[in-house]
Amino acid sequence: MKMALPSTKASMDSTHRVIQPSRRLAAKVRASGKKGINLEELVRRGESAIDELSVEFEGWMKDKVDVLLEARKAFKRCGPTAETIAPLLGSARELEGQSKMLGYPFAGMIGASLCRLIDASPDKSKIPSTLIDHHVDAVRAGLLEHAGSAQEATAKALLEGLHDATEQFLATQVSNGEAR
Repeated sequence: MKMALPSTKASMDSTHRVIQPSRRLAAKVRASGKKGINLEELVRRGESAIDELSVEFEGWMKDKVDVLLEARKAFKRCGPTAETIAPLLGSARELEGQSKMLGYPFAGMIGASLCRLIDASPDKSKIPSTLIDHHVDAVRAGLLEHAGSAQEATAKALLEGLHDATEQFLATQVSNGEAR
């Protein structure tokens, strides 16, 4: 059984063919929707669902921070090896990617700074454990305090300090001829 394809307008020249699909999808989507529910109602329902889930966000963030703490313990116990840096970087990337969505934007920015430290370091064996500690402790403190508007200035200053220390360390590595 052959399916009928939607009508399209096509133009041809010697090198390619441009297909322009018909614009009937919007009408079909509107026609197939439930009657009596408007866009505002759907948005309200979505926001309500997020509000219900938001009580779990703190638990999810705590789990992410616990993984980061375990990665730091391994880093400190065994030193900077590929096996200890990979989980640290993975945790930092998860924090960078998910923290803002979970309501912890500063933890995400600190995670991004930790990613920068690890990714940009030409010789990962020389990453100071104290700089790793400062990043991890800052994320943990941000979770405990849930940095809101009252702590925003402190969080920004902390983030700026971590950024400056990271960039200073990376510049030192480059000036010592350790760049790749």
